[in-house]
Amino acid sequence: MATERKVSEGEECIRQAEKYLKTSFFKWKPDYDSAANEYSKAATCFKGARALSKCKDALLRAADCYIKNNSFFSAAKCYEQAALMAKDMKDYTEVVTLTNQACQMFREYGTPDTAALSMEKGAKIIESYHPERAIEMFAKASEVVMLEERPKQAAEYVGKAVRLLLKLKRYDEAAEMMKKELQFHLEGDNRPGAGRLVVAIVLVHLTRDDYVAAQKVFKDWNG
Repeated sequence: MATERKVSEGEECIRQAEKYLKTSFFKWKPDYDSAANEYSKAATCFKGARALSKCKDALLRAADCYIKNNSFFSAAKCYEQAALMAKDMKDYTEVVTLTNQACQMFREYGTPDTAALSMEKGAKIIESYHPERAIEMFAKASEVVMLEERPKQAAEYVGKAVRLLLKLKRYDEAAEMMKKELQFHLEGDNRPGAGRLVVAIVLVHLTRDDYVAAQKVFKDWNG
């Protein structure tokens, strides 16, 4: 009964939201802010009733209203919550899509750090199921933080992508990405981290049976 009541409350909020979006002779412009608020309330009700699909849909409608009202931060938060609903529904492809939308909205709002954190959270959700997509998301997070020249954070995100590449035994790609990570360590003046990474790159080349490349890295970066 409690579940049914929550669903009914959520559906009433949807109806209220749709009223706010209607225009008339005396009301020329939809009230996006009030509609977004009602859709958000509906999402809370549906979440409490574990009606995950309805909750996700309400959040996406709220996000659309926030975007039309130029409230990009609120839209981003809706996309993040919708991604969590997709996670609970085991729709990991949708998690990727919604996380990318959240990231874009945070960037529109002017908070690249938050955008990168959102991308990292999404990558962690899917890394056990779709490691290839998670690698892309960690790499994108590094690109986003470098918009504000934060090489230390960029190195952390690239390092997470490298670990997944190594786990997948994609050693050639791992070696290339480790070069990026090394560059970020140097830009961030993290010489101990750079030193450890040089050793790791040598080991990866040895695993690839590329002794020439291993020797070159050792010679170029010795000391």
